[in-house]
Amino acid sequence: MDKDFMIGNQALKLWYRQPASCWSEALPLGNGRIGAMIYGNPCTEIIDLSEITCFSGEEGHTHVSGNPSVHFYKAREALLNNDYGLANDLLKRFVGKRTNYGTNLPLGRIRLNIGHDFKDISDYQRSLCLNSAVSSVSYRKGNSFYSYTAFVSNPHQVMVIKLESDSGNLDLTVSIDGGDNPFTAGTDENMDLVLSGYAYEEKHSDGKTGVGFFSRLRAVPTGGTMESSGTDIIINNAEQVILYLAVETLFNQEDAFEKCRNRIDDALRYPYEKLLKEHIADFRSLFDRVELYLGETENIPADILLDKVRNGYYSPYLTALMFQYGRYLLISSSRSNSPLPAHLQGVWNDSVACRIGWTCDMHLDINTQMNYWPCEVTNLAECHVPLFRWIEEKLVPSGRETAKLFYGLNGWVAELVSNAWGFTDPYWHVNLSPCPTGGAWIATHMWEHYLFNRSYEFLKNHAYPVIREAVLFFIDYIFTDPASGFLTSGPSISPENHFCVDGKPYSASLGPFYEIAVIRELFDIFLEASEILKVSDELCLRVKNAINALPPFQVGKNGELKEWSHDFEEKDPQHRHTSHLLALYPFSLIDVEKTPELAEAARVTIKRRMNPPENWEDTGWARCMLMLYSARLKDAEWAFEHIQTLQMKLTNNNLMVKHPPTRGAPSFADVYELDGNTGFTACVAEMLIQSHRSETELLPALPKAWKSGRVKGLCARGGFVVDLEWKENILTHVRIHAKVSSVCRLRYGKLGTCFNAEAGKTYEFDGNFSPLTLPRRI
Repeated sequence: MDKDFMIGNQALKLWYRQPASCWSEALPLGNGRIGAMIYGNPCTEIIDLSEITCFSGEEGHTHVSGNPSVHFYKAREALLNNDYGLANDLLKRFVGKRTNYGTNLPLGRIRLNIGHDFKDISDYQRSLCLNSAVSSVSYRKGNSFYSYTAFVSNPHQVMVIKLESDSGNLDLTVSIDGGDNPFTAGTDENMDLVLSGYAYEEKHSDGKTGVGFFSRLRAVPTGGTMESSGTDIIINNAEQVILYLAVETLFNQEDAFEKCRNRIDDALRYPYEKLLKEHIADFRSLFDRVELYLGETENIPADILLDKVRNGYYSPYLTALMFQYGRYLLISSSRSNSPLPAHLQGVWNDSVACRIGWTCDMHLDINTQMNYWPCEVTNLAECHVPLFRWIEEKLVPSGRETAKLFYGLNGWVAELVSNAWGFTDPYWHVNLSPCPTGGAWIATHMWEHYLFNRSYEFLKNHAYPVIREAVLFFIDYIFTDPASGFLTSGPSISPENHFCVDGKPYSASLGPFYEIAVIRELFDIFLEASEILKVSDELCLRVKNAINALPPFQVGKNGELKEWSHDFEEKDPQHRHTSHLLALYPFSLIDVEKTPELAEAARVTIKRRMNPPENWEDTGWARCMLMLYSARLKDAEWAFEHIQTLQMKLTNNNLMVKHPPTRGAPSFADVYELDGNTGFTACVAEMLIQSHRSETELLPALPKAWKSGRVKGLCARGGFVVDLEWKENILTHVRIHAKVSSVCRLRYGKLGTCFNAEAGKTYEFDGNFSPLTLPRRI
């Protein structure tokens, strides 16, 4: 094997020659709970803070009067009679009124008044090292060299900032404030800066309910003097200053004040170097599992590289960097000890999403799912843990109440949006309700975790109970359509789209194919899991019969995959959501080889959505869906085209992918969403490896531009870790590591091999599957 195969990660660093001028240029740090955005300003540095449980609102359901399920079933009857107006009116009585739903809010900011004018300094650089999750700023002023580094430690749950001057003349004023929020700030008797308050706002709650929080910042200077003004800490002539920040909330009813003090006291027991070393080792234990090389490192500032790309230049290095950046952001947002899963913005908050109609929460009709799509395939299974814990402890218990109240059914259900407390009720407007498959869709992540890791214990004790109880709901939710004889569902929506009947727009219909796809996938998973666990009962029999009676996917009059069960006129043919294509990705109900007609219909759907291209609602996550669909269709060049478009039009200078305001999702400014970055990462992985069938296909959608490269550490279903190398667009080396004993089936183009893999062993092949080690073939 080539001696250079899989040698080390490239230098994965974002760096710049000037400070950030706005949030979308700042550099993100996070430990799965605390988020920070570093601007790198040598005059007055601002560090925007956030915390994953800092939510306004409270636990609870929407306000309903009477029995909403009565209106739901009357609306079903109305739709059976093709009376869409009456159904719409009934569903207005079905959905409740929003109460204190809430949103994640920014926590505040640290200000470091250093007083160095940018025009008076030289050799300025700010950077973020993805491998170590450390942000740095350095420059010269006169004969003095100044620097500071920052990181957010998961092991110690504190943010640490070290500022240095080689001439011992560091002057610094430190303060902390609530930003746009009326929080209380000041210093205590020990000269610690403290910030406290409640996550109150009036856009998504009543302005009187929200999670309480407390933060504490302690400065430890070496040399010089330190004093307090009552609101600031003033340090003069120091050689270095180390700042320790702790943030806690009352989300879990713990003493935030005492925990903050204890966090900092604990961190101070260790030298700075040890805290940094432990932080880096902890982060790299996850990040370093995967390496991707697509081209030589381009050692230029990220904003300059991005400007070149915006002007038509293609950078393979930028694609590899953004692939790893998605993994970086996911690790920083979601760790096994995170109290909540990543929300719309991961662990950060741009102070935009929380102040518009759609909130900084957990959207269950695409966004939360896309946040976590890279978890298994890019070797970050542990990052899934807070999502699963939230599903089991919050979503399912709340969903049982929703199932009973709104549908009169057993089991559990979750709809379009959710929050820190696991809100599951229908959205409070008929444009977005009913949509009862949000919970079932997110639950499929638990099955995917099993497929990649083959943990019988996890399947039996965690995934299967959640899946089975969702099936209990949907087996009684579906019913026979007297017109077609098939089982159908609804009334429900195809998120977040509308159709027209007699020139009037409506959202709810019977049997939208998005919902049919989720139900079919859920039932398939349930039966396969039941077989593995040797469960055979009446529910299994009912589900087997139901699967055979669900309607097949259909091709519409324009050759497209039908979104609704009728050939409705589309209100917005270029809508950003393509929910019915879930059957293609992430599910595999539609396949280019097994169902070529439907695959072609999916391709037609995408082309129609984008014609004319200027009418397409282009957002980060929506463009990622096009990338992923193209990869599943094995159209490498189409996927590559979408990658280029995302980099050119939808990527900020800090490489965070944005959601611009659109006609269907208006905003007063661009919104950052984590899903745009994690969706990008999932797509690149999907182009290199696909394992949704009973085999692992290598380089299924490799574009010509990725002429030579290598990847190490991707994961495949069945319990395999895969390393690949290719040259001149041809596979040259394969390495398979088996996490469990299993049959391994590999495919590359028309070539294939199959062998019994033993747990803990590694197998190597050349590009023709000639073994370089000796697997036991079958």
